[in-house]
Amino acid sequence: MTYHVLICDDEPNICKQIGTALSVYSDTNGTDIQTTVFYDGESLYSFIASGNATDLVFLDIELPGISGAEIGNKLRNELKKNDIQIIYISSKTDYALQLFEARPFDFLVKPIQSERLTTVFSKYLQIYGKSDRFYEFQFNKNANRIPLSRILYINSNNKMINIVTENEVYSHYGSIKNIHGKYDSNGFWTVHNSYIVNIKYAERIGDDEIVMCNGDKIPVSRKFRPEIRKKLLTLNEVV
Repeated sequence: MTYHVLICDDEPNICKQIGTALSVYSDTNGTDIQTTVFYDGESLYSFIASGNATDLVFLDIELPGISGAEIGNKLRNELKKNDIQIIYISSKTDYALQLFEARPFDFLVKPIQSERLTTVFSKYLQIYGKSDRFYEFQFNKNANRIPLSRILYINSNNKMINIVTENEVYSHYGSIKNIHGKYDSNGFWTVHNSYIVNIKYAERIGDDEIVMCNGDKIPVSRKFRPEIRKKLLTLNEVV
């Protein structure tokens, strides 16, 4: 599988450093990484808006013209690109509130340490690594399959299982208990006996509720809270 990575920074040496680090990572780990470099936000935004394949963006916050924070918000709110992950770059560390709406994956502080960059990218692959796996089911004698990457969450209502994507809801008969834990390696978390969420589409994670990118509020039961806290610590660990 090819990972399409965009690098956007107005400092060419930063772009070169990130590109070189990813190239070394690719050669060392056998990971197919395709990088495209931009030096301003407008060209980056146009590239993504035109439908070009994008998985991950290394995005400088302090760009000339439109800022990286604005681009992140536009990707989420205008283009609805909730599956693209963002790693922000800056020489400052006081942007937390500005960046919250764009739900960044991580943050790199200049001068960038290559070891830190490699660790962040490895964590990205661990959580969002591509897979050919599908959610497969039968309904009305028809065989169906949905790429796991499109699913926001799965919930059950009586004997009906609903698979919720950004644009559609698919349903079939079955027991959600048979799905618990099945897609953990693809970033799906069981948060309630009746709900399994694709964590990459979570906009806000609270102790008793998760708000998804489409605004849906998913209850978190007391039973699953300890495990969710452990997973959050793993996601947010500082290297």
